[in-house]
Amino acid sequence: MTGVDYWNDRARKFGKRAVVDLNYGQSQVDSVTEFYSSKLLPVFSACLHGDEKVVLDFGCGWGRFSHNLAVLTGGKVVGVDPVSELLKFARETESVQFRLLRDDSIPLPDESVDIVWVCLVLGGIDDTSLHKVAAELTRVLKKDGLLFLVENITQISDGSHWYYRSFDFYRQLLPESCLQFKTSFSDNGEVIAVMAGRKV
Repeated sequence: MTGVDYWNDRARKFGKRAVVDLNYGQSQVDSVTEFYSSKLLPVFSACLHGDEKVVLDFGCGWGRFSHNLAVLTGGKVVGVDPVSELLKFARETESVQFRLLRDDSIPLPDESVDIVWVCLVLGGIDDTSLHKVAAELTRVLKKDGLLFLVENITQISDGSHWYYRSFDFYRQLLPESCLQFKTSFSDNGEVIAVMAGRKV
């Protein structure tokens, strides 16, 4: 089963809950999202210059952060995800649109977004696709654009569909974004790192 097939199957079984740790129950999805928002959005806001108008929410799932990103920036958010079953739950507005990602190619022009937001997505991508995805993220981000990256950096063995990588790994994967470690927090005993940098 490919990664996309796995996540589509997971979304069919668990709906919106598919994007969180399955140790959480269905009734906890909103509270988990609120917890992540409380940890991430203040750090994200502090990274803004104030003139950003287009945000790419890469691996947006059902858009659990997309609408807050639009509010915080006052701009437009484009959410992309390869998992069509998750996009079925996404809610579009005038400022938030969603698109299906195909073949790891982001359906946006070069240097067309001011911010790339990636939250717990790269850990679900295998090494075969990861470097292409990294190149795509760099391609669509404007110079001096913000990359805001959140990943699980717990030092444990990889799962069947999740890869635990270090901060140094992500910094080397995305060298043009000059990632800096901002903070970390715990989710069910695992370490969630918040990283950010601007493209040179």
